[in-house]
Amino acid sequence: MAQLHNLSPQIPIERLYQETNEFSNKLLEIGRKRGKRGISSLNKEKKQLNIQQNWTFVNSILFAISLISRLGYGHLVPLTPTGKTLIFPFAIFGIPLFILLVADLAKTFSLLFNWICRIFANCWRRFRKQLSPSQAKEIKLNGKSALSKKIKFFSFKEFRTVEPH
Repeated sequence: MAQLHNLSPQIPIERLYQETNEFSNKLLEIGRKRGKRGISSLNKEKKQLNIQQNWTFVNSILFAISLISRLGYGHLVPLTPTGKTLIFPFAIFGIPLFILLVADLAKTFSLLFNWICRIFANCWRRFRKQLSPSQAKEIKLNGKSALSKKIKFFSFKEFRTVEPH
């Protein structure tokens, strides 16, 4: 490490700029060539273009979902001018439809959750009606249920008093 440190003052600064400029130009050219062939710059194993391996059914679904959901995962892109042109109408119609789909799914899950809660509440009411008065007194303590007492016991009042503000 010390040898490297001692060497750096001996190299002229213009040469360092020239070498870094050449290196960055080579790196950009390699990225352009690989990008035109549809190969990821990070993938070292695939040296030649193989469209069948790049555009599988799963990869095309991933591309479509990342496009319409605006995630921008984007390690695959269309290479042909036709494919690049067809992305725009697909995105223009796909993004609003995807937003509507997400809104409808949220509404459906909300209705499902409310339905499950109503079923649980009805079962709880039936259970309480079937109890004898002595059992109901065991469940209710001073007008509050045992469950609410337990919830009150685990409230955060105790935690707020542990550390002063």
